Amino acid sequence: MQTSELLAVSKNGVRIYFDLVNSHTATHFADTPQLKDLTKEVLEDTILVGDRILFDKDMGQIIGSTDLVKNDEGDEMVYAKRKTAIYTHRSISLKPRSHVPL
Repeated sequence: MQTSELLAVSKNGVRIYFDLVNSHTATHFADTPQLKDLTKEVLEDTILVGDRILFDKDMGQIIGSTDLVKNDEGDEMVYAKRKTAIYTHRSISLKPRSHVPL
């Protein structure tokens, strides 16, 4: 069974693959299906140099939402991990989510 898939080829010919099962990328693509095509579009229009690359791209449109909330000293923190994630993330157990456009 194939566990990786070619996502895109960058403007300078770098081939970008992602793990179909055990990656954070696969989780986000499953949660937000249109994100895969948008990611491919950005990568194909970008020159990639180096092993780890971080950049922002204004897509000129709303592509999703975030449910991040402000926290303070009085909040009870809970640590959780998605089934396929390597790291835990910190959450606030009692605050309601508020979806904000990205």
